[in-house]
Amino acid sequence: MKTAPRFFFCLYKLGVNARKRLIIMKEEFHLGKLVRDELIRRQHSVTWLAKQINCERTNCHTIFRRKYISIELLERISIALNHNFFDDLAMYEDSVLKISTKV
Repeated sequence: MKTAPRFFFCLYKLGVNARKRLIIMKEEFHLGKLVRDELIRRQHSVTWLAKQINCERTNCHTIFRRKYISIELLERISIALNHNFFDDLAMYEDSVLKISTKV
């Protein structure tokens, strides 16, 4: 029990981005879910995203269900939402690598 307050204090000091990174590392990685969450955070509609990445609205819903997305599509989505999803992916892969090398 003594470590819990210290852990949360460390999270507070790390800031929002670090806390987001810890959440990503804790959960199973799912790019489509991250895209959907960012779209909601930016308060844009699915139709807006579809126009930005030049696809149908129904394709966007398919993207949200995908665990991984092609590089070209992820680049278009990153530009449209002004968010670098490649950083999120690299952060997750780096955390998996660190965890696997510690074992």
